[in-house]
Amino acid sequence: MDPSLAQWKSLGHTFSYRGRSVFYRREGRGPTVVALHGYPLSSWDFSRVWATLTEAHDVIAPDMVGFGFSDKPRDGEYSLAMMADTVEALAASLDVTSAHLVAFDLGTAVAQELLARFEEGRAKVRLRSVCFLNGSLFPEVYRPRWIQKVLVSPLGPWVGPRLPRGLVQKALVSTFGPHTKPSPEDLERFSQLIEAGEGLSVTHKLNKLVFDRRTHRDRWVSAMQSTRVAMRLVNGPADPNSGAHMMQRYRELVPSPDIVSVGDAIGHWPLLEAPDASARAILEHWARAA
Repeated sequence: MDPSLAQWKSLGHTFSYRGRSVFYRREGRGPTVVALHGYPLSSWDFSRVWATLTEAHDVIAPDMVGFGFSDKPRDGEYSLAMMADTVEALAASLDVTSAHLVAFDLGTAVAQELLARFEEGRAKVRLRSVCFLNGSLFPEVYRPRWIQKVLVSPLGPWVGPRLPRGLVQKALVSTFGPHTKPSPEDLERFSQLIEAGEGLSVTHKLNKLVFDRRTHRDRWVSAMQSTRVAMRLVNGPADPNSGAHMMQRYRELVPSPDIVSVGDAIGHWPLLEAPDASARAILEHWARAA
């Protein structure tokens, strides 16, 4: 059974970064892992694999500023660089100097930034491995949903705070596989996470981060092509945003690509749609990297 949002929050902690409260979960013992969530939810993305991943690993999963149970300032700075800074600051506050990264959706961009910093010799955390799950690693083949295009348009600041809950839920449902659609209970959790702390008021700002990847694309891809850090892509190929076509681009651009498909009919959310297969692929990657 999935943990309730109240349970998830009650087991978390907070730390302050640049005057903002950042929520995070930490559990388990063993090699340290930093788990990076996607847009538009939170660390709860990892809820269905959490027990498995924490059996033999120390897993730290923050909610980035603007997401989940962290602060969502209307006048806040929202950038991928700031998110990477937040991860490094959290790691420093917990005396973490090396870690595996597992990153989903928008979190893959944060992981790419951290990997680029590592390759440039200015990272504050030594990376032991990186596992990507269904993200826009190569923005030239990313296929945004129509609602994302509206939010990034000049209408975004007006539309975002007024998005009907049903419309947001419909857009999310469209990214799941045909046989693994979210339940009404799932959709209620999604809405609560997005709306917590007046979250709709910053939805348009957070959505722009998806498109900001283009600015960093060449530097990030170069790091992926030159790194000796073990990388793996775990993918739901039925994802309309970053599914089979993203896997193909990964094969084209990454030397000796390590790719695991978790099932032909799995969509954008492998951690929620195929948690057992996703957890196996992640754990196997960590074991091989070790």
